[in-house]
Amino acid sequence: CSSAYKVLYFIRRNVYSSHSDVLKSLYISLVRSKLLYCSQLWSPSCLKDVTRIETIQRRMTCFLVSSPHRLNYRDRLIDLQLLPLMYHHDLRDVLFIIKCLLSPPDNFDILQYVSFSTHGSRTSTGKLKVNFQRTSTMHHFYFNCVVRLWNTISSHCLDLTLTYGTIKRWLYAHF
Repeated sequence: CSSAYKVLYFIRRNVYSSHSDVLKSLYISLVRSKLLYCSQLWSPSCLKDVTRIETIQRRMTCFLVSSPHRLNYRDRLIDLQLLPLMYHHDLRDVLFIIKCLLSPPDNFDILQYVSFSTHGSRTSTGKLKVNFQRTSTMHHFYFNCVVRLWNTISSHCLDLTLTYGTIKRWLYAHF
């Protein structure tokens, strides 16, 4: 967080542009990229960590919008066409799973950790489940969280017969 704050304040001090598009692209490329780097490994779970990370984006949206005190945070995000950082974390998690399912890497087999549900009901079509693990350390494992997230998204967004780009566009529209 501290390096993201440093870059954020560097932008605020040194960039004298009145165009919010320029400032937004600087924020996305320099600050948000630091906050989302390897988010699959360190995604925050405590509320205080989530709040700390969201505070950085709150401050930048105040800076980007011309009249920040008239708009609340949600309206500023809508105005700037940005997602809250935690939604962006969730989106990246789902996209990681989709990418691993569509084109599996050589050194990582995702199907060791998750599998598709084989129940015969209509609602279980396309749902994921976590493969059973005996150790207690697996209880808070990354794939447990991602499977819950995957199963909350409607199945037409997660049609694996489509291309990765199409699924990504549908997910951005969903979030």
